Amino acid sequence: MSIHEMSQEEMSYGEGGQENKIVYAIGEDGNYIPIPVNGQQAKHISQMAQWGSNTLLHEIETKVKAGMLSPIAYYMEKNEMDIATLAQKVGKWEWQVKKHLQPHVFSKLSPALIQLYANIFNITFATLVHFGDEQQ
Repeated sequence: MSIHEMSQEEMSYGEGGQENKIVYAIGEDGNYIPIPVNGQQAKHISQMAQWGSNTLLHEIETKVKAGMLSPIAYYMEKNEMDIATLAQKVGKWEWQVKKHLQPHVFSKLSPALIQLYANIFNITFATLVHFGDEQQ
């Protein structure tokens, strides 16, 4: 969210004894700046972020089930990891993890590497390998 997208009302702080929180917006200089918001606004912002996250997770789940992505992509997003973080945790280069997101590459991974991914995601080997069968 940009600072220009915040209303003056949203930028006021401490009015009426309401609980206030801080969210961050991108300022004119491109840096993040703290913006105080009341509890209700913070709750709304949190709900919108959660909705966006759930929507993206559902899109990735659909792509995994359609054979367009490997299950690693779904659990990476579910655990709020990016490629760099996952690569560091699994001990691989980022380009290797990107390749593991491809279903045809995932299907050829060693059981030990799949187990490592499962451990990182805190799921079982079977849950990772049999993605579509385990999902509700």
